[in-house]
Amino acid sequence: MPDADAAAKAEAKKTSDAASAKKYRGTTKGKETGAAYEASDEGKARQAAYDGSDKGKARSATYGDSEKGKARNDKYEATDGAKAKARERQARFKAKKAEKAAAEKAAAAAPQDPGAGPAPSRGFTPEEEARTRGTSPPENMEHPEEEIADVVKTLTCAESPEAQKAAVEKYYAVDAAFRHPLSTVVPGPNSRSAILGVYQWYRVLSPTIQLNVDSITYNSSRAELFLEVTQSFHIRWSPFSPAPARLLVHLVLSPSIDDPKLWVISLQEDFYHPEDLTALVVPPLMPLTRLLLRAGSMASNVNAFVFGKLGYWAVKEKEKPARPSVASTAS
Repeated sequence: MPDADAAAKAEAKKTSDAASAKKYRGTTKGKETGAAYEASDEGKARQAAYDGSDKGKARSATYGDSEKGKARNDKYEATDGAKAKARERQARFKAKKAEKAAAEKAAAAAPQDPGAGPAPSRGFTPEEEARTRGTSPPENMEHPEEEIADVVKTLTCAESPEAQKAAVEKYYAVDAAFRHPLSTVVPGPNSRSAILGVYQWYRVLSPTIQLNVDSITYNSSRAELFLEVTQSFHIRWSPFSPAPARLLVHLVLSPSIDDPKLWVISLQEDFYHPEDLTALVVPPLMPLTRLLLRAGSMASNVNAFVFGKLGYWAVKEKEKPARPSVASTAS
């Protein structure tokens, strides 16, 4: 049985080598060697390739959802380094917001040519207007909480079909999903092209869109964003004046397959209150929508009262303690 003996010896040697390697990695020298390799260009490239692979993404997602992963993430976020990075991101975001406000103020104060008429407003600062006139979207999404406002405006208020197409292809995953009260795109191979079609029809319906991102909430541990957005959408053939509509946008991000340091949108969900959705489509019907919603609240209260009397989900009154009689008090 020479072949069996050779195979057994090879397996034993493999097991022994693995145990030795594991033991070596636990030593001080092994840790230093491993850290040096991870810091090298080859180590970084290998790690980036693994993180971008399906196996790496699946392992990262599984570990991130595990109790150990959550505990490690919470422990890291409590460190001084993580807090410093968070403060740095917040400072950059505030500085960028202040810069945009200053640019808007300067643009408003700048003298205009009387014969030119007012410039069309699409919710952009002058820098954003200039940046979206070409076919290239703004900078890559490396810091989502800082750049997502510009990304949303570029997607929705692009000055040209080419700029909009480039933005969708740059900021959405190929198999991204999209959910809206009036349309849905399920994730699948090249579902991004269907999302582009939705955005293109959006601009066909409304040639002029004003949009403002009121607030941004970024959950880095879950790689998701929540945006409060106000927009004015005027249907091209509608005789009615547009009304501002408020919506909540939920974005789930994933690392780009081209560069794991950059983020792309893998899921977008738009949530509207009924009256805001009415404002988006038929603004004059907003009072009727509000009236119907109030009627629904009144009907709920009436039904709760009636069915409560019939014994359905009725609140039981606490029994009051009996008062002592006069005779017992006198005795």
